[in-house]
Amino acid sequence: MSKVPINLATSKGTGILHNQAIIANGVVYCSGQVPADMTTGEIVPGGIKEHTVCFNPHLIKVLQLIL
Repeated sequence: MSKVPINLATSKGTGILHNQAIIANGVVYCSGQVPADMTTGEIVPGGIKEHTVCFNPHLIKVLQLIL
């Protein structure tokens, strides 16, 4: 079974403890994304609304690496 890790170069800590996505046998498995600022690595303040607004662009960027 071949596995291909997918990680954003700007994301801190990925590839060491976890991968943001893995392609295995043609299936993409995405990990949970942390609501962190991509430049500082700090958690975005606020609640679920602010975290969701932050999370969606992260997931889109990870999936764009695959295309």
